[in-house]
Amino acid sequence: MVMGFLDRLEKRFRRFAIPGLIHHVVVANASVYLLYYLAPEWIELIRLDREKVAAGEFWRLITHLSIPPHVNPFFLYFALYLLWIYGRALESAWGAFRFTLFYLVGAVGTTVAGLVAPGAVPGTAMASSANLNLSVFLAFATIYPDFTILMFFVLPVRVKWLGIFAAAGLGLELVFGNWTTRAFVLAATANYILFFWRPFLDVLRYRRRREGFRQKVVAPKAEAFHRCEICGRTERDDPALEFRVCPRCEGTRDYCQEHLQAHEHVAGE
Repeated sequence: MVMGFLDRLEKRFRRFAIPGLIHHVVVANASVYLLYYLAPEWIELIRLDREKVAAGEFWRLITHLSIPPHVNPFFLYFALYLLWIYGRALESAWGAFRFTLFYLVGAVGTTVAGLVAPGAVPGTAMASSANLNLSVFLAFATIYPDFTILMFFVLPVRVKWLGIFAAAGLGLELVFGNWTTRAFVLAATANYILFFWRPFLDVLRYRRRREGFRQKVVAPKAEAFHRCEICGRTERDDPALEFRVCPRCEGTRDYCQEHLQAHEHVAGE
């Protein structure tokens, strides 16, 4: 079982957990964004570049994860604020080790994709942190589906629906994107798959067992118990109908009150 595997990992490597990891992630993203406006040329020193990594600039394997999307500062502020909320909630639910592992798996996957993706041209390859941070949101939406966000500060929306929308967007990228795009999406969401494939499988099994139970127990109970031999009506057609067994007929034949006497009796042998 996956959770058993994670339990064993936590027991052995708990000391390597990074408490408050999401704080460092948010600060790093905000700092790099500010650096981009103060000294844009410095960004080239932290991008993921295969040739320069091979030349010994190994810090690029980590620093590229701190490059946020080039968006409006106001939008980035709220994006990082929400990322901070999501990360804190996940660490509270899982503990520091499991959240660290979750983020680490996504980070390693994103970096590997940036190095080996078919369309990543040497010297220009850069892995964005966008999908990696999106995986944190998907995990939060899965664990806290009823958490409500005020869209545009007015419209309350449960993160469940935002998560479904985001997952649909990733699905479209997988279907219609090129192999480079697909590699980045799969790599950045590998952590989500690792942590949630088993719960989803359990949900599917539960639904299958419930449907089997319904067919075996609930459905038979829903069948009519009485049926008039003449008109074919049952208690399901009219709960007020009363049925009797005719004592003059062979066997136990049900008749409604209207046809109890008005029928041709079936004599026994």
